[in-house]
This record gives sequence, C-alpha cells and structure tokens, in this order.
Amino acid sequence: MTIGIFGDSYALDSPHSWTTHLANKLDVQITNYSVGGSSFDYSYSQFRKYHNLHKTIIFIVTSTTRGSIFTTKNSRPEHLAFYQNIDIKNLISMNDDEDVADSFSKPSKKWDKRFMKTLKNEITKSIYYDSNIMYHTAYLDSIKYLRPDSHIVFAFDFPSERPGSMFNISKIDYDNLKLFDDDDFRSCHMSHQQNKEFANYMQQHIETNFDIHSTMIKPENFYTLSKTKEEANWI
Repeated sequence: MTIGIFGDSYALDSPHSWTTHLANKLDVQITNYSVGGSSFDYSYSQFRKYHNLHKTIIFIVTSTTRGSIFTTKNSRPEHLAFYQNIDIKNLISMNDDEDVADSFSKPSKKWDKRFMKTLKNEITKSIYYDSNIMYHTAYLDSIKYLRPDSHIVFAFDFPSERPGSMFNISKIDYDNLKLFDDDDFRSCHMSHQQNKEFANYMQQHIETNFDIHSTMIKPENFYTLSKTKEEANWI
C-alpha cells in the first residue's frame, strides 16, 4: 500500500510528525505533496496530477481564506503564487519561504507591477467576500467523486462541513500556555506527543469506521495537554 498525502503545514513530514509515525505504524511508503502555507487550490492541483499513483489518499484541507494564482503554460496550469487575507509584505515573505519549491515564481525574481495588482485584488476579495468557499466546496465534491475512498481531514473549520479541525488541537496548548499561533513552528503545529496520538487516531480512521474529526471537537479529551513550553515542544 502506498499513501499520498496532500495538504499544508499540518501535514508536513518531519521526524516527529504524525505522517512519519503513521508510515511506521502501517509499514507503508508515503509520498507527501504538502507545502507549508499552501492553498486548497494548490493541493487540489497536486491531487489531480498524482492521486492515481496511490492506493490510499489523505487530503488535509487548509483554510478557505487561502488561494493561488495559476497561469496556463503548454496547455497546463502552472502555479505562480499563494495568497491569503494578509498584507503584501507578509505574502511576499510566505512565497519566498524555503518550504515553497524553487519551481514556483519567487517575488524577488518575477513579480511585476501588473501581477502585484492582481494579487492585491485577490487578497481584497478574500477579505470581503466568501465566493472562494463555493469553488472550495466544488473541490471537495470533485475529490470525493474521483476518489471516494479518500480520507479528507480539515486543518481548519470549513463552512457547512463536519465540526472539528486540526487547529483545535493546536489551540489547547495556545490557550493553556498563552502562546500565539503565528509563532508555532512545531511539527504539524502539535507537540511530539500530540503527533503520536494523532497518528494513532488516523490509523483507526483508515482501518475502521472511526471518524478522526470526533477527536477534534473537544480535543482536550483525546490529546495530551502540554503543561510547559518544553512539553509542548515549543522550544
């Protein structure tokens, strides 16, 4: 069995990530297409390219406030940049991040004034309107149609979908230790212990009728609450 994982920073591989623990528990090969800070648009485009290569699919759905700009090259979509409802300075920094593949357009190299104007318009639309939720919902429908066996997990709350998201797991440490999500650079934004626990629940989710989202509605009942920053693996 091979597993393809698609998503954002909540699904990035590291020695302590739930993805690594899951691969070891199931004794399977995992190919991870996730990119930190990426959009649903990008993950969906990767899914369309590569889902047929894998027997099992785990799709981590990111925030509906994120998006991507594509262009067409040789009759195929080419990814140019990520955007979300943040200011341009932070957006440039995000797209220059080391997690973003070098094949993507880098702000310091290729972004001209016309492109920046388009990007600002997309950010404004993301802030004031919810039209992106419509096509994100269409992505979900497409994934379910193409791969009804997909394991779809929500990193953030998604309108009209089941309650519970991975962010809620991170939040129990934020609230308890007065931490800020912008400073969270942990593996999949969870402590090492929480990553192990998430991997256990994901195994049950894959192998049985267990719904992993049930652990994220009141995550304090399922995941270990970190008592110190050290225990949270914050430092």
